[in-house]
Amino acid sequence: MIKKIMMAGAVLLLSAAYIFSEPLNVDQKQQLNITQNSQKIRKKGGLPLYFADAETGNPVRNARVSIKGEVGSYITDKNGFITLPELGDGDYSFSVSAPDYISESFDFSVKSGFIPNYRFVLSRTLASKEYRIVLTWGDQPADLDLHLEKDNGFHVSYRNMTESADGSVRLDRDDRNSFGPETITIKGMKEDANYFVYVVDFTNREKSESSALASSGAFVKLYYENSVLDYFWVPEEKNGNRWNICTIQNGRILYENNIISVQ
Repeated sequence: MIKKIMMAGAVLLLSAAYIFSEPLNVDQKQQLNITQNSQKIRKKGGLPLYFADAETGNPVRNARVSIKGEVGSYITDKNGFITLPELGDGDYSFSVSAPDYISESFDFSVKSGFIPNYRFVLSRTLASKEYRIVLTWGDQPADLDLHLEKDNGFHVSYRNMTESADGSVRLDRDDRNSFGPETITIKGMKEDANYFVYVVDFTNREKSESSALASSGAFVKLYYENSVLDYFWVPEEKNGNRWNICTIQNGRILYENNIISVQ
């Protein structure tokens, strides 16, 4: 339910975990629309699944979502949603495909008649030798930042959202209002270079022992050309404000996947 509260001449919109002060920016409007549409579906007795574009955060329309078992197939509407019927508690799997997007498989869980994690992100198809890194997370902390560094070279992040100096990398989207996606696309990697992938908890950047990153549900997916190359869940057992994910070296992934504290 959306509530309006008048405070000192300003209107505050309250919805789920969000408190937005008008006027809303583009990301805040997106989040509010997603929350409102999911609530409408639930009020009618349905279960929502939502699909967003990795580069823009906009809804993916006309995607075919096929739930395994006898649940059926659905097409996303103009808001990027499908509406499922009431389902018993448990785990479900589905595949999704859409024109100009990479086909993928996902899982979701129903708990007490509710889907806690109903948001999914799809990547558009990539050209030969292209990579894409996509970060998503939960409602807290509000701002996680995806970083890509090339040794003795560029550093692409929210500080430098444009293409790197050699024109090979760009930050497609910087999200500061929870959930993501935050996305970096790489046109090509030099074989003799190392590329470091990590996430910084910007919200708690001055709290080196914060547990917010570990409990954020953060998830990073790595695409290569037109398939999922690998994926990483944030470790939950250690406090800190930086998540070192991996190094990409000559097409090989060198795993780190640990949280550290940075002052």
